[in-house]
Parts: sequence; structure tokens; C-alpha cells
Amino acid sequence: MIGFPAAWTAGTSGVIKGDPILTEIAVDADFEKYKGKLKGKIVMIGAPRDLTMSLNPLGRRYTDIELEELMLAPDPGAAGGRPPGARRVPSAPAHSPGP
Repeated sequence: MIGFPAAWTAGTSGVIKGDPILTEIAVDADFEKYKGKLKGKIVMIGAPRDLTMSLNPLGRRYTDIELEELMLAPDPGAAGGRPPGARRVPSAPAHSPGP
């Protein structure tokens, strides 16, 4: 089971204890099945999901060689600030005041 607090919820006044109960409530009529049965229970809502544990790290460390290669990245300003293959946009003609 994976659990997490809902955002911006208040804390409790101590440890909460109770018997867990798994419920599947989809429509208002489903509430009748649980009427009078939830007092003092820890209610889990929804069907359980199959989750697989990831054994792969979410990140990795660069080796010294990889870090050196990253330091040798080309200077982005060397091409005049334009990416390779980008066309230069011609400037608009100067506007001359009328008579």
C-alpha cells in the first residue's frame, strides 16, 4: 500500500487507530451498503491498483569523463545567437517622413 497526505490537510491530535475497511463507492446508492459500518474505521476508497516496485534509480551520477564532455559544449553565441541553419530575418526599410 502506498499512502500520502492530501495537500493542505490539518494534522491529527495524535495517533489514529482503527480497523481498515476497503470500500468501492461509485454512485450514491453505494453509500447504503456501508451505512452504520464505518464509525471508528479507517476507510480506504477505490479499488486496489497493481503497482510494481521500480528497482531503477530515478537519477544517476555523471562520470568524470561525461562531466568533461559537457564542459566542452559549443559556445551558443559563436553563431551570432542563431541556431545552426537558421535564416537571418531581413530588417525593415527605414521609414522616411512624408512631405
